[in-house]
Amino acid sequence: MVAALLEEDRLATDELVAAEPSLRVGDKTFRDVVTHPDELLPRDVLRYSSNTAMLHLTERFAPEELHAWLSHYGFGQPLGFGSTYTQSGHLRAPDGWVPQDQASITIGQSISTTAVQLATAYSIFANDGVLVSPYLVEGEAVEPPRRVISSETSRTVRRMLEYTVDHSGLRDSRIPGVRVAGKTGTADIYDAQRREYVDGDYSLTFAGIFPADQPRAVMVVTVQKPRTETSSTYVAGPLFRSIGSEVVAHWGLAPGGTPLATVRP
Repeated sequence: MVAALLEEDRLATDELVAAEPSLRVGDKTFRDVVTHPDELLPRDVLRYSSNTAMLHLTERFAPEELHAWLSHYGFGQPLGFGSTYTQSGHLRAPDGWVPQDQASITIGQSISTTAVQLATAYSIFANDGVLVSPYLVEGEAVEPPRRVISSETSRTVRRMLEYTVDHSGLRDSRIPGVRVAGKTGTADIYDAQRREYVDGDYSLTFAGIFPADQPRAVMVVTVQKPRTETSSTYVAGPLFRSIGSEVVAHWGLAPGGTPLATVRP
């Protein structure tokens, strides 16, 4: 949402966005969990995960425009793996949306996706605005890369995501010696058989890019239905740090990005 608005010059990085504690849309009341000022810069909208600020931002798009952007990012679209089957998630057509539908979709509800699909979307920010299709088998035929947003917008959002990690509870998700850009997501889980969201069931996610200044990896960590009431910051974030640290060690990087000494016979 933030990247799309920046790309279309409908949002400025120094603009203050209304972010009241709660906001009524249609027949649903949306609330923020974290206490914060009643107006936020876009980077702080991400930092505080402000639902209400995001709802104000989504009003700048018509339903058809928002749907088009989400599809452009790859949501609701097949990934095109030739080697295995993967779900494409679900994104309803906008002609059936009511106001609270657009609001819910904007903050990650009323839409379904997979971890690999979310990682593909984040690869846009890692690749300076270009979506690179994932593959599981080397040499597998995939869709060619396509530009989604400009390099400038991509880098701006990546800096916002790095700011989010550095100035929030996500500090514990940082990989030692490597700059990380990322964002949490805490979503209710929908039970298709009961046709309702289950109270107390959550999907906790952290999506991150590292190193943030020269990206080499995108990783999404998702924890489904944790046994205790918590948030992505305290569950998915530390897992990201642990796995990411192993990846960086495999690259042969020491804290600070210095190559390790080569052992010679």
